[in-house]
Amino acid sequence: MILDKIQNRSIYEAVHKNFGYAFDMIENAVKKDLPVGKYVFEDSSKVQEGDLWISVQEYETKPREEKKFEGHQKYIDIQFIVSGKEVMEVSDLTRMTEKSDYDAAKDVQFFNPKADTTKLILQAGDWAIFFPEDIHMPGVSPEEGNVAVKKIVAKVKIL
Repeated sequence: MILDKIQNRSIYEAVHKNFGYAFDMIENAVKKDLPVGKYVFEDSSKVQEGDLWISVQEYETKPREEKKFEGHQKYIDIQFIVSGKEVMEVSDLTRMTEKSDYDAAKDVQFFNPKADTTKLILQAGDWAIFFPEDIHMPGVSPEEGNVAVKKIVAKVKIL
């Protein structure tokens, strides 16, 4: 798991060959104020089809007890907060028990924690990167209650 600000993106571009393109997509989506929806990376000379896409989301955070821990096997998540504030909890896969079977079509599996988790508070301009071993629960309300959030999630296929 990595937590940082978008202005530090250059530090992390070497982690994965498509991270630079993912950060470009996030920054362009913010500049263009793209509406809610899914957007694919369209330059097939740089990225193969299905290897990178973003989802622009708008929602209200919810109390912790209404959220689920999730993990992915095929894609790395880069979750960028455009506006608002939310709590994300994260823990290593080894500190979780399976709550559901893995759904390959949706690339998601749900978990229950068997140990303490780490709470991250993300605000506008913050992002977190979650790898397959990083089981995470985004969209949790901060202490002040439910908050309207606009977020961009980049899905980067694991090579």
